[in-house]
Amino acid sequence: MNNLPPSLWIAEDFADLERLVSSAKDFVVPSDDLRPRVVEAARDIDVRRAELTKLRNFGICMAGLWVSILGLFWVLAGYRDELSAPTSEQVQRQALEYSAYAGTNVDWALVETFRQLRGGDDRSH
Repeated sequence: MNNLPPSLWIAEDFADLERLVSSAKDFVVPSDDLRPRVVEAARDIDVRRAELTKLRNFGICMAGLWVSILGLFWVLAGYRDELSAPTSEQVQRQALEYSAYAGTNVDWALVETFRQLRGGDDRSH
């Protein structure tokens, strides 16, 4: 064969190459264990592919779960003020406001404030 690039090869060279390969058919004989080795290699490839598929599916499920959880937190963050209990500062402020409004003791105003927050009878205002 010459060292020319494939685009400059002559058709006769291919004919010579085909004759050379054809004449070697009696010299090249597969070994007895060729088929079992090929089958085992194919099984190994199939096992690796199955493992990669399981890993990919697990990753997709984890990503979906992560997105779902983040979405749930985002939705719940919108209801944060409605779902959270008042802080002690807010309760103290409401008790002081009730005490000034009703003219009662601050301690009794705190009791009334808690009663109002828990949904008891509304005697505060």
